[in-house]
Amino acid sequence: MHQALHRTPQDDTSLKDILVVAVWFGLITGLVEGLLFFHVRHLRILDLTWVPIPVDLVLAVLVALPLLALRKFLIGRPSLFLRAVCLFAWLMFFDWLRVTSSVWEAALPPHWSAAVAAHPLAETVGLMLLALLLALGTALLLARPFVRRLHRRSLPWLLAVSAALVVGLPVWQHLHEARQIAHLPAAAPGSPNVLVIVVDTLRADHLSTYGYSRATSPNLSRIAAQGVVFQNAMAPSSWTLPSHASMLTGLYPHEHGTTYMGSSLLPHIPTVGEAFQRLGYRTAGFSASTYFFSRRTGMGRGFIHFEDDFESPASAFPQTYYGERLEQLLYRLHIAKDRIGRRNAHQINQHALRFMASSQHHPFFVFLNYYDVHDPYLPPEPYLHRFTTVAHPSAPIPQAWDWFAPLTPEQRQAEMDAYDGAIQYTDTELGDFLRQLHQRGLDKSTLVVITSDHGEEFNEHGFMDHLNALYRELIHVPLIFWQPGKVPAGIRIPTPVSLVSLPATLLSMVHNGDHSPLPGISLSQLWTNPGQNVPVMPVISELIQAKLTPLFPNYYAPLTSITTPRWHYIAGGKAGEELFPCCSNAPEFDNLADTQEGKRVCQTLKKQLEFTADKPEVVTQPLSGQNAPSP
Repeated sequence: MHQALHRTPQDDTSLKDILVVAVWFGLITGLVEGLLFFHVRHLRILDLTWVPIPVDLVLAVLVALPLLALRKFLIGRPSLFLRAVCLFAWLMFFDWLRVTSSVWEAALPPHWSAAVAAHPLAETVGLMLLALLLALGTALLLARPFVRRLHRRSLPWLLAVSAALVVGLPVWQHLHEARQIAHLPAAAPGSPNVLVIVVDTLRADHLSTYGYSRATSPNLSRIAAQGVVFQNAMAPSSWTLPSHASMLTGLYPHEHGTTYMGSSLLPHIPTVGEAFQRLGYRTAGFSASTYFFSRRTGMGRGFIHFEDDFESPASAFPQTYYGERLEQLLYRLHIAKDRIGRRNAHQINQHALRFMASSQHHPFFVFLNYYDVHDPYLPPEPYLHRFTTVAHPSAPIPQAWDWFAPLTPEQRQAEMDAYDGAIQYTDTELGDFLRQLHQRGLDKSTLVVITSDHGEEFNEHGFMDHLNALYRELIHVPLIFWQPGKVPAGIRIPTPVSLVSLPATLLSMVHNGDHSPLPGISLSQLWTNPGQNVPVMPVISELIQAKLTPLFPNYYAPLTSITTPRWHYIAGGKAGEELFPCCSNAPEFDNLADTQEGKRVCQTLKKQLEFTADKPEVVTQPLSGQNAPSP
């Protein structure tokens, strides 16, 4: 009698039951996450919806493995089946709440939204509790025998739908691309191919092409000698997302609004890819910066073919909510030393060459992003140790934005050495890429533009990395135009220019000087009309406030800067106002904002920044900046 009262009720949960629960909820989580991603970001790109399905399925099975191994020890009341349902339903609901957080946060009253933003931990706990309530309700529903049978019988259909999406959507995308190319209008006779190469995080003053003491870029120097070099090209911002958006739209960051983590390019803003399509071009983008220069941020619009490497399991993994969390855990545990799924320059080149050679009926517009110069600086040998004998010159992926605070001068130098080695590796791949273009006959009538989206800090101002300030080393980037017979050779232009002018320049060069359908003014006038006053856009860079670490100037306020032939003025941040002479590659230490002349210059440039915030003003600069007005 005593034994009967204390007998554990029978729990008939089998290994199959646990596996069915894991697979069912993993598939449902991925399916809905993909649909939410599709609608929440307003991207309307169907083939992106399949990405979370296999990732969430694999993660659910991994979570189920301990339950399968410990089933005999976990059976009891409530049944292991219902506890498993509660666990996987909680993971599912929390995932969906996180994916849609930007939507429901925007729907809150302003003071509530500000409170949520100010207390991220409280927000997370609240979402966990809400997900738990929903999970308990789901478990109670599945406790009913009829619902449980329906749940089990629906699994084959769920598997079939998921398999159809995972296999069918990439096939559909391939067919859709072929149809788009087939329906392109005829390009104008003699239209050149256009190739834009963006080397992510490449500061100009670390290139031997721009006077650096180390031979980091011999191939780029050879190309530069055959084309036009802009000695003072400035990026629109000091990080990837807003700079790429400006290079695609011809708009300043405050105009296109793609300026903060989680933002994406709005669908109504015209892009240079769309303009090239209307001219009969096959358009394609190949990105190694898969988080920011990607379809998920709206950057794929206008490109018939866009590879942000979601086809790779390693790259697709961190594109989901839980995949990204697990990726960060692997970094913190030092299990992953490099960015998971990172594609190197050689791989980008091979994929781009296949596209370029796929059809000769239309000219191509191809936009590449190399990521090898971005931290962690881990180029292959012999480049990693080209400039250092330190065994491990580059630290693993930073765990926090202030990871560099305890760096010794020797460690800082090792980081810089690895960075320079990564530049030389990228330069080697760039030279090989252009040789392969020549071998395939694709370099004929091809306009090549080489630039970067921003630079990098190496403790010049007490911090490292980027997305932190607007000093010259963070916004001064290379800009080279090369097209034998069309672009003159051996010209170096000192006039400061902005990458905001890139779309207008490209379109004017394929339009034979006709007005660009995108905003901006073509830079080609600076070499076609040498010695004359020609219009240029204000050279403005912008950076949002980001509460990453008090070491960063933009922790305290947003930043805006303007570069003229004589001055570089920075407004905002911790300092308020800074003014430096322009344009040498020496670090900007001598702040002249409080001098008598500096106060006058600051007042003038501040008014120009305020005017440009309302409507960009076209200013006139001569080819040489030496005779330019004070600002």
